[in-house]
Amino acid sequence: MAITSTATSTATPATHSAPIRRSVTSRPASALQQLRASLSQEAASAQPSPPPATPHDQGALGSVAGFSTRQIALLSAPLDRANVRQREQGRSRVSYLEGWQVIAEANRIFGFDGWQRSTLISRCVAEHERPIGRDRKNGWGVTYIARVRITITAGQRTLIREGSGAGHGIDSDLGLAHESALKEAETDATKRALMTFGNPFGLALYDKCQATAKTEPEATRKLSHPAADTTSTTSEPTTGKGLAPLPSAHTAGPMALLEGVMQTPEEVAVMRQLLERGWSQRRIARELGISRHTVSRYLALGTWQPYDSSNRASQLDGHQAWLQQQFEQHHGNAEVVRQELLKHKGIEVSLRTVERAVQVWREALRQSRQATVRYETRPGQQLQADFGELWVLIGGVRTKVHLCVLTLGYSRRQVVRVFRHQRQQHWLQALEEAFRIWNGVPEQVLVDNAKALVTLHNPRTGELVINPVFAAFARHWGFTPKACWPHRPQTKGKDERGVGYVKRSGLAGHRFDTWGQMEGHLEWWNREIADVRIHGTTGERPLERFQRAEAAALLPLNGKPSYLAEQEFSRRVAKDCCVQVEGNWYSVPAALVRQSVTVQIRHQQVMIRQGGRIVARHSRQAANQRSRQVIAGHWAGLVPQRAIDANQSGNGAVAEVVVLDAVRRSALARPLSDYAAVVAEVG
Repeated sequence: MAITSTATSTATPATHSAPIRRSVTSRPASALQQLRASLSQEAASAQPSPPPATPHDQGALGSVAGFSTRQIALLSAPLDRANVRQREQGRSRVSYLEGWQVIAEANRIFGFDGWQRSTLISRCVAEHERPIGRDRKNGWGVTYIARVRITITAGQRTLIREGSGAGHGIDSDLGLAHESALKEAETDATKRALMTFGNPFGLALYDKCQATAKTEPEATRKLSHPAADTTSTTSEPTTGKGLAPLPSAHTAGPMALLEGVMQTPEEVAVMRQLLERGWSQRRIARELGISRHTVSRYLALGTWQPYDSSNRASQLDGHQAWLQQQFEQHHGNAEVVRQELLKHKGIEVSLRTVERAVQVWREALRQSRQATVRYETRPGQQLQADFGELWVLIGGVRTKVHLCVLTLGYSRRQVVRVFRHQRQQHWLQALEEAFRIWNGVPEQVLVDNAKALVTLHNPRTGELVINPVFAAFARHWGFTPKACWPHRPQTKGKDERGVGYVKRSGLAGHRFDTWGQMEGHLEWWNREIADVRIHGTTGERPLERFQRAEAAALLPLNGKPSYLAEQEFSRRVAKDCCVQVEGNWYSVPAALVRQSVTVQIRHQQVMIRQGGRIVARHSRQAANQRSRQVIAGHWAGLVPQRAIDANQSGNGAVAEVVVLDAVRRSALARPLSDYAAVVAEVG
């Protein structure tokens, strides 16, 4: 076998390609074979002989000579059911042949040098990131389509068949995903092209009679290959038990459209034709293997009609409105509807009965979930915010990066920030930086239902509870917080698309030496690329659209200070009489050890409250300096005064001494003088 390719060459078959669905019937085969042979011979005798085939005839195999007797016998043999594989696909089971088995059959029947495969087209039609595996790791999904040509040498003649196929590849490595998808697409196309040569290549899987046949030859309907009649001078005469030759375009008769097994509408047409030839209804029923009453009914109707069960009485009659209301309330869950039917109506039916009853509403529910009406906002009305994740090589280490993308609804202008985590402070920090960059605040900020921002969002009742800190942040800046509908990210589609745009264009394939280098690259990309591109929806540059209409529509900042500089939170006093704030330590009275206090940051001051009273006030230090600020008197009785003086002289901090008369002292297990003595010895 020779395999050539004009696009991509590979000979490795995919183990899973497009399956061939099975159809099941119990209709006997012998009567159909005899019937088809009889009618085809009548049609052939009434038509003139076809012209001789050309050397490169690409028509039906039955009109081409050149195959040996052995090849005809192999092509006419039934499919070996031991080679058929099955797998679950959706709610059904599908049967298929593995690619390597099809190639092995072609080598066995045509010879290793008797056929060749060439790839005419191989093209990637889809490539996207997707989670894979149970741990939901980042990976890739790739889809290819391919068209393959099979060329077979039969004596002095050449037969050509072509087939198209598709393949899908999923892998954490993009290259391996492409390789897998390409192999599967080419193998699928190869199988579809070879299938036209007969049962050994999977054609029998379309045959209703062979679909349920056993593996023993005597239990399987043997189909004579159409090419057998073209070599009658060198092969044994047929006995009439096989299928008659497929009529060519010159001998098209009543059975020309019947490919192996008649379908129900075609059977009705055959009944009418046989009746016109003088056959009785009883004889037609006997030959077709069906009831005489069925023949009589279809002949009376004059055409094929599907079975009508619309007039059958049902236990659910009269409850349609109630069923629809329950179906919509439980979001299409038929099992819950069945339980509610038994509980409230006392009607016990199977799940399948309920599924049939709600089928008409299920399609409407599916379409309503998919359908989206584009929602455009006026200038300055809305900002959409969202986080995304991406793995990036930083300093040679694969690092998980959290992207925060903020998009103005009207102009589509963006601000992108990267963090190592996705926490509440990161949301607030990104929003504040965006407000500073745009020099204004939109009327609304639309976010998803992250726990850091939304405490409760019930889609059934419409109840929405915003996180208290985020609500205070919104009041500080003067915007209205909004949350998108749960499990429906289309409600903030502008930003969803924006996150994907940053991943594909801003960071895809880039490597950075440091975190700061990545931040600098994103600043440049956002300024030089994202802001000045022609947006696909608006047809304008986001920066120009922002400057023209949206900048003036934003709420002014009016010199408002940062909310992050005015925070309030709880802390627990440590054994060293200090609380940790922003990577620094601030002292409180020793009597408050192990108690909870409230920390407030206002105007570059750190105020510590307990029981509604200010117990300490410190100057705010730069974050993460690991410094310790102690007020004289807080350590009284714990360490000598000289240790306090030395500590304050070391960092230059001058703190206000707070009167502690009103502060309740805790009862300690031992006198503080014991601790002071130990500290003095160590010092």
